[in-house]
Formats: sequence, C-alpha cells, structure tokens
Amino acid sequence: MTMPFPLRTSEVRTGRVSVSGDFKKVELMGDCKCGCGKQAGNGNFIAGHSQVLTARLVNEVGGLFSLQELVRSAKEYSSGEKCQEELLGTIQRLFSVKM
Repeated sequence: MTMPFPLRTSEVRTGRVSVSGDFKKVELMGDCKCGCGKQAGNGNFIAGHSQVLTARLVNEVGGLFSLQELVRSAKEYSSGEKCQEELLGTIQRLFSVKM
C-alpha cells in the first residue's frame, strides 16, 4: 500500500516501510489468510495453514466436487459460455444444500 507523507506509527506497527519520492510504501506483515488471526510473517500463511483454508472452503461449499463445479461455472460465466442466471442457479443449488 502506498501513502503520501506522513504515515502514522499505528499504520506500520506490523509492517516495513520504504520511501519512494513523496510516498511511503507499507508492506504489512499481516494475519494468516486462513483466518486463525496469527501473524504470518512475510507470507500469506503460517506453515500448513493453506491446507486449513482449503479444507474450510471445500467444507463450506459442500465437498470437493461441489467446489470443482462452482469454479467451472464461474469460468464458464466469465468466458461467456454461461449466462448470469445459470451461474446464480448453480450457486443457489450448491449453497442451499448447506443451509
């Protein structure tokens, strides 16, 4: 994230700052992207936590085959092979099973 001077200390508590011209760039050392809330250091995940997120996503959509169908439908929609109503129908069908 790039910000004009000045940058408050609270904005860089968990990151590194580099200066370029009139801007400061902040590289945040943010939370693990799996959602555990722990600091991930320089990466997106703590070791092994990418699998935690994968398992959570697979479970959320109702299984690996459902996730595959969701991704396939999204790709078909983005390439024009599927209309919006078809995509929404797939989404509603997949998520109505979980509710």
